[in-house]
Amino acid sequence: MPTPPSCLRSPRLKPEFPKDEIEIPAPPFAPSESNSLFAILLPATFMAAVMSVIGIFVAQSGGGRPVYSL
Repeated sequence: MPTPPSCLRSPRLKPEFPKDEIEIPAPPFAPSESNSLFAILLPATFMAAVMSVIGIFVAQSGGGRPVYSL
């Protein structure tokens, strides 16, 4: 029966932590959420416009289905 391979692991070193008190700074304030209708609809409107332009270019180049050019 063959012997299992031996592995020499290096010892795990435990770091020494400071014994005195440390000061932890307060967390930063959370950013306020923007609930304006403009900020919500702008990305969706922009992406719809980009997809429409891409669809028109694809339809004019002869490729794709004409349903993409609205």
